[in-house]
Amino acid sequence: MESTFVTIVLTVLIFAVLIFIHEFGHFIVAKCFHIRVQEFSIGMGPKLLQSNKHETTITLRAFPIGGYVSLEGEDEESADPRAFCNQKAWKRFCVLAAGAVMNLLLGFLILFAITLPQETLATNTIAAFQEDAVTNREGLQVDDEILSINGHRVFTTMDIMSYLLNDSSTPDRTIVVLRDGERVRLEDVTFQTTESEDGIKSLYIDFYVYSQNNSVPRSLSYAFRSSITYGRLIWDSFVDLVTGKIAFTELSGPVGVGTAVSEAVSYGMESLLLLCVFLTINLGIFNLLPIPALDGGRLLFVVIEMVIRRPVNRKYEAYVHAAGMILLMLLMVFITAKDLFQLF
Repeated sequence: MESTFVTIVLTVLIFAVLIFIHEFGHFIVAKCFHIRVQEFSIGMGPKLLQSNKHETTITLRAFPIGGYVSLEGEDEESADPRAFCNQKAWKRFCVLAAGAVMNLLLGFLILFAITLPQETLATNTIAAFQEDAVTNREGLQVDDEILSINGHRVFTTMDIMSYLLNDSSTPDRTIVVLRDGERVRLEDVTFQTTESEDGIKSLYIDFYVYSQNNSVPRSLSYAFRSSITYGRLIWDSFVDLVTGKIAFTELSGPVGVGTAVSEAVSYGMESLLLLCVFLTINLGIFNLLPIPALDGGRLLFVVIEMVIRRPVNRKYEAYVHAAGMILLMLLMVFITAKDLFQLF
């Protein structure tokens, strides 16, 4: 019972922080451009606390499942010269993108905080092979720096694991390495495969990579490259979802995240922080998708305005975002119901 309570509190706290960071991005950029901000709300539903600061109402609401920044003239015309609708397109673009950018920045900062205390960092360069390694016979050599696997750029060892272990139906991989200062392309590098009792095949990685002493610049570089790795992993998941490789039933909502938080806590603080990295980068990328009602959908209308040199009729834009919001809420209800059904 106690562990369940801790999980619920941690899940709520994580959502609250991620939402706050996202909305703070919109808020601070709007303030920098002197756009009138009517309300900065964290959470949805009934008001718990409210304060008026410098013409902006700061509100804490009961349910930490969302949040918003309300700007003067955001969804309707306004005669106020400081209204959002009366700003230049590039300023509106910056305000709309700022929330997602803050989530991505948070992911980078957490990764940097995890990486900095480590004494050594793994590289993408092969240090040694296991005895009778198949990949060594196939052409890989010690001191080869792995640049790409099956056309996918390799940034971290997580990329190596991901693109080698992904799609175990075939043991062959095309690998590009940097060898003695030259790029070498190795076609159809075969890996040994293993098969579990339930018939699932997986590749067996039979080489090791070098580690290097850590430093602040290397931590910054590794955290940045790791952010790209997480972002690409999330983007690939979205693509798989759209193309049907991943079913909509595999999506998770707040309940599913709570289960993931519980599992992460059992492995320790670093595991929990890495889950937060995944969630905040996921939130940032998802909000940039050109889906009505999301920041990405609003950004799309601003880009269209920049191209055609006139704004889209706000009435029609409002209809599109309203329809998108209804669909997103229905999807959230479906996902939450599915998560609850699987939980019980």
